[in-house]
Amino acid sequence: MPQTVYALATMDTKADELCFVADTIRRTGLEVTLVDLSTRGSSEQTNITAQSVAVSHPDGTDFLQQQTDRGQAVTEMAAALRNWLPDEVNAKQVAGVIAIGG
Repeated sequence: MPQTVYALATMDTKADELCFVADTIRRTGLEVTLVDLSTRGSSEQTNITAQSVAVSHPDGTDFLQQQTDRGQAVTEMAAALRNWLPDEVNAKQVAGVIAIGG
């Protein structure tokens, strides 16, 4: 399996930026896997959906519907990511991880 760089962002607001980063990395010859961390909405441009990451949250995916505060929802998604990403690293040949936000 070729190595891949996991590129992470909330793609409901950062899809264009993450796609730019991914395209730049791809030009070096590396493969890129786009990971969506959105807490609202979704993106068709992603390889791994936010829902796929959210299932790793200690309390399940309910936080996606229960949170009305975006900041708190992003904090909860970070908790899910902390559980999800090590499993991905162990299961695949991850060359690296890059995340954008702000």
